[in-house]
Amino acid sequence: MVKSLFTKPWLQCLLFLIGGGLISMILKFELIWDFANYHYYNAWAFVEGRFNYDLLVAGLHGFFNPLPELPLYYLIKYFNDYPNFIYFMQGLWFGALGFVWFKTAGLFFCSKRAVFFTVLLGLCGYGVFFQIGTSSNEIMIAFLLLSALYLLLRIFFKKSAPGGGLFFLAGFLAGAAMGLKLTAVIYCAGLGISLILFYRKIPQPLKSISFFAFGGLSGFLIFSGFWLWQLWETFGNPLFPFANELFESEFISRENYSDERFIPKNLSEFFLLPFKTHRGEGFAVVIDFRLAFLYGVILIWLANVFKNRKVQINVPFAFVCVFVLVSYLIWLFYFGIARYMLPIEILSALILVQAAIYFRPLGQMKKSLYHWGLFIGCVLLLLNPLFSEPVGFRNGHSSGKFSKFVEGDDLSLPDNSLILFYRYPYNYPTAAFLPYWAQKFTNLRGIEAAARSYRGRLFVSEWWRQTKDDILKNHTGSKIAVLAVEQEKNILDLKKAEPLLREMSCRKYETNFTMHYYRYFLCANPVTLEKIWNRN
Repeated sequence: MVKSLFTKPWLQCLLFLIGGGLISMILKFELIWDFANYHYYNAWAFVEGRFNYDLLVAGLHGFFNPLPELPLYYLIKYFNDYPNFIYFMQGLWFGALGFVWFKTAGLFFCSKRAVFFTVLLGLCGYGVFFQIGTSSNEIMIAFLLLSALYLLLRIFFKKSAPGGGLFFLAGFLAGAAMGLKLTAVIYCAGLGISLILFYRKIPQPLKSISFFAFGGLSGFLIFSGFWLWQLWETFGNPLFPFANELFESEFISRENYSDERFIPKNLSEFFLLPFKTHRGEGFAVVIDFRLAFLYGVILIWLANVFKNRKVQINVPFAFVCVFVLVSYLIWLFYFGIARYMLPIEILSALILVQAAIYFRPLGQMKKSLYHWGLFIGCVLLLLNPLFSEPVGFRNGHSSGKFSKFVEGDDLSLPDNSLILFYRYPYNYPTAAFLPYWAQKFTNLRGIEAAARSYRGRLFVSEWWRQTKDDILKNHTGSKIAVLAVEQEKNILDLKKAEPLLREMSCRKYETNFTMHYYRYFLCANPVTLEKIWNRN
């Protein structure tokens, strides 16, 4: 009775959800740059109708679709005093992803042991593990994409009737992922290309692929159409601030901006990427050998094909391999950012486990050595969560001083304050102060005040500079500066460069949503600063 109960999909799903929530609650990984810069701010600005009201406080990230940020925003709004509950709820996305991955592994393997290791190794990759419970939304997007893949694989395995509706639903889920976060184009393109390459294995291929494409377009427009239209109406570019060579918006430089820091610059970097230990975003230490193992599997497979002159094709497995390869190449040449490769990391576990079964030798002695090799390989893969560097976590930094999910030093801001954000020497995040302070204080407005931010690579138009000058000139309330600096001595550098700061006094401000390598200072004229900190 009990054993049969655990075969029920609803109970399996529930257990994965609870497990994901508990893991997130234990890890407390939500301390990332993007949360303090735009995840929290974008949702608040959308709900409060502040689109383009605060000037560039989140930089180019302030123009991203705010929909995926809403769940966490409302959790903070209503449950900020209960951070463990928020961590738990954020971990449900990881639980949902784990369940879909468990069901996918079950399509390929009958052995419970094979399914177990596939699920375990798939969920311990660097990009997956260190984003559990965070606001990055990559796990949410991976859940949608793997759900789409799962539906397609059910058709290949003949577990579902091959109808247009199923292809439409798979496309809709993939399109929704891309609508919520444009970087999902990596995997939408990967799925589309893979379906075209395997069209002979698809029933009624033209109809099926058309339904998939139509579903993808529908999902994309439903979840991002309103935002694309608003960007088009405001800036003349529905993908603003990207693809501006095509749309030529006057509000930004005419270039197709992309972050090229992590893209391989030559063939050597291309082939050696899986063996690098500093390849996380921000060049964190990454102890994850799955890509290196995949290279090894490919070389062994090619040698085996060359030796035997024959290839046995398992269509569903081949479809996954092609999808992973195409997606990996797109990711590598256009992004290279570790946290965007979750589906690749997860599916690599399926390929590795399948390869371990396929290359299993005959003979007791060889089997014994082979099993020891597999054991060592598993241990090496499981080292990643133990020895890689997390992007950020709250089990330590400022955790003793603050008890809420989002919290900072208590103060009293004057009504109708203009918040001026300065970042030096790097682009440290600041926008989260606006939604946090707006819980207590009214009529706040923020602008990115540093002149260098408007003479940079993207926002170079006269409109941005003139708008900033008009806001500063016409504002009648208090002007309060927030400085995000690396060291306290950087304040002197800013004061030399920025006339607005020269007559201000500054005081350190602490929060629990900052990283350890930068700090914040609150600055105002001496009288105003004293009133801000004198809460009585």
